[in-house]
This record gives sequence, C-alpha cells and structure tokens, in this order.
Amino acid sequence: MAEGYKIKIKGFLKHVKNSRGNLLLISKRMNVSREAVYKWLERNPSYWEYIYDEREQRVDIAEAKLDQKLDANEDWAIQFILGKTNRGRMRGYGDKLDIEHSGKVDVKAGIQLIIHEKNEK
Repeated sequence: MAEGYKIKIKGFLKHVKNSRGNLLLISKRMNVSREAVYKWLERNPSYWEYIYDEREQRVDIAEAKLDQKLDANEDWAIQFILGKTNRGRMRGYGDKLDIEHSGKVDVKAGIQLIIHEKNEK
C-alpha cells in the first residue's frame, strides 16, 4: 500500500460513497492502510460524519426490510419489533429484566456550611 500517499478530501469523499462506512474497504479503494485512514480522520475529525452517514444508511435499509417482513405478518418480525426494540419496550412489551442490588449505596457528599455574621451597631 502506498504509505507516502497523501489523502485528499475529494478522494476521501469519493471512496467513502457506497462504502457502508467500512474503513477497510475505504482504505483498499484509496490504496492506503487502514491506519492511514484513521490517522487522517484524527487530523480531520469532521469527516467522521461521512463515515457515520454511510453506516446510518445501512441501518435505514435494514429497518425498511424489517418493515417489509412486518407488513407480510411474519411472526418473528412482530416479536422483534415488540420485544427487542425501544419502540416496543416503551409500550410495555419485551423481556423483563431481573435486577439485583446489594442494598448498599455508596454516596459521597460534601457539605459546605457558610455562615455570614452581621455586624450590628
């Protein structure tokens, strides 16, 4: 891989498109190491937005396909929506959680008492 290669913004954006946000795929397209892409993103953190956007698009596609299965009345899709998503849990569906607590609570609090004395004449 061409380690001396300088990553340019226009090239980066071109290679990010349709990458699904996969940094290995992006680095291969650019003929640089994955580490080089990470380092470039460290110096240009605002470009993570493009990676995240690609990843979010994949979630949108998955949700659309899940909705198709739900529309087809597939039982597993109904169970998933109601039991495994926040949307279902907010309405009371889903697995119950068993939470145990030791009964001990470690609270460290400091109290500062300030007394102002009035000078009475």
